[in-house]
Amino acid sequence: MVLEYFPTNKFVLFGFQFKSIAGLSPVVGAITAAMLWGWLPALAWILIGNAFIGWVQDYFSCMISLRNEGKSFGPLSYELIGPRTRNILMIFLVFYLILIMAAFASLAAGMLKASINSIVPMAAVLLAGVLVGLMIYKMKLNPFIGTAVGVVLIAAGIFSGASLPVSIPDVNIWLIVLLLLCLVAALTPIWRFTQPTIYMFFYVVFFGLIALVISLIAGNPTYVRADYTDFFAGMTGAAAKPLWPLLFVTIACGSVSGWHSLVSSSATSKQIENERDVAPVTGGSMLAEGALALLALSIVATLSAADTKGLTADAIFTKGAASLLGGSPTAAAYVGLIFIALAMAVMMLVVRLGRLTISEIGGERVPLLQNKYIASILFLAVTFILASPTFGGTWFYIWVLFGGSNQLMAGLALMIITLWLLDTKKGWMISGIPGVFMIVTTIAALGYASYQSLTKGFASPVSPGNIVAGLIGVVLIVAALIMCVDIYRAFQRRINATSPIKEEKRITPPSKSTN
Repeated sequence: MVLEYFPTNKFVLFGFQFKSIAGLSPVVGAITAAMLWGWLPALAWILIGNAFIGWVQDYFSCMISLRNEGKSFGPLSYELIGPRTRNILMIFLVFYLILIMAAFASLAAGMLKASINSIVPMAAVLLAGVLVGLMIYKMKLNPFIGTAVGVVLIAAGIFSGASLPVSIPDVNIWLIVLLLLCLVAALTPIWRFTQPTIYMFFYVVFFGLIALVISLIAGNPTYVRADYTDFFAGMTGAAAKPLWPLLFVTIACGSVSGWHSLVSSSATSKQIENERDVAPVTGGSMLAEGALALLALSIVATLSAADTKGLTADAIFTKGAASLLGGSPTAAAYVGLIFIALAMAVMMLVVRLGRLTISEIGGERVPLLQNKYIASILFLAVTFILASPTFGGTWFYIWVLFGGSNQLMAGLALMIITLWLLDTKKGWMISGIPGVFMIVTTIAALGYASYQSLTKGFASPVSPGNIVAGLIGVVLIVAALIMCVDIYRAFQRRINATSPIKEEKRITPPSKSTN
């Protein structure tokens, strides 16, 4: 129990929640979408998704878990829908989490290779995280004192980074370093390394966001990129990419994200001190992530197509953000650190959840998988195959598969919330209608990305990374369709029953006022 349950101060927990959900997706997704379809469709989806879907999922995911002894969506789906759904959901989660890791690890490893001035600052953040954890939880110091020490240490690392470059040209080496750090995060108590490090990453991103927003306002830039390009957009040498359904999975966070439901129900709910903290921690973090997506969108919108020709989304962000901060080596080191922080905070949690999920679904049949070391290493090995350039995976289709599985998880989470609201005779359409939209859209996106990945995978030369990615996409689609059938039947039982609460185990919703 000590590995997973740890009540936490709401201010520390807000930092943990924000940095746990705000990964690379709102940055890379917003920039990629603007490059493909223009900044206006991306802006519309960020605003609409965040305001009408995202916060609903995040808040209720945490509250339902909190009111039910910290249960995650696996046990909750068993109670609300049935045993088959729970089993399929757990299988879905394993492949979904692997796609998150592959998408983020490939980007973060590339950034570590390119941003040679950001290595020392990253080491400073990791050291600060360990020290802050010891000061707050072992030495029982005031959290503000521990935070101040950590921030000063990180600042020293950033200013030192420009004069202490570290260059390792092999992406695979950086990929292994990242995966080993995530392995440590998965195997140690959450207070010792994962939570305080993610908390420190929050300040890296927070101060960076403030500085970038001020620079944007002071510079009064003009949006020079096209507001809308084409429904069937495409990149040079790439297949056409239709706005629907791909826009809604390309921006996988910043509007709505299934990852948030997992963090809220599997990690944050186990650290809430008081129910009144749920709204500011979960809803506030969702709004803050939307602001991050808007910031990334503004950066790319101020750059013309000629300025970004031949550049990837991560390179566009670092180029634009560093320029806004003055263009010095220190600014470049800081922007690189922001990008790495956005990736690593999520990756550290993904491996922990992946280890727990593998142990839960495979432990009964294969007792060896209950071993946390074996489960974690197996998870990371598959991630390496997908993320490593050695195995030839196409990044865009891995990103779309990740985004599709991510938004599909959001749709499934919204439908679980819908059944819970329906059981207690509450207004269920607030989650039901968005849930249906997300499921239909993301299954279509997964089908597109799976087809493209398999086509490229079996072309000459054969690409194992694309084949594995495409097969994972097919598994996710089949799993989703089975779960949709079960959800529909559970919904119909409640609609047709005279007294639905008698037929299903009732889960008490949060009251309007909680103590």
